[in-house]
Amino acid sequence: MADKKNIYIGFAETPRIQQNVSFKLEQLDELKKYATNAGNINLTVVTIYNREDRSAKSFISVYNPHEQQTQSFAPKSTGGDLPF
Repeated sequence: MADKKNIYIGFAETPRIQQNVSFKLEQLDELKKYATNAGNINLTVVTIYNREDRSAKSFISVYNPHEQQTQSFAPKSTGGDLPF
């Protein structure tokens, strides 16, 4: 096995999915905004599969798990009356 390029040990219960990711230098600088206090940048690769034409599109979601992501809903009506 010493002459093999890659050595795999163990098993996985799900199929293996491999995606190549590349960044431009400007994008790497942009990613630094999402660094944690430990200096980590957390990425999630999201793939959307279209069954009709059997194609897939992927993108990367960047997040900081230590920041609270909150969204609030504020009604647009300033009068306080309901639209219905």
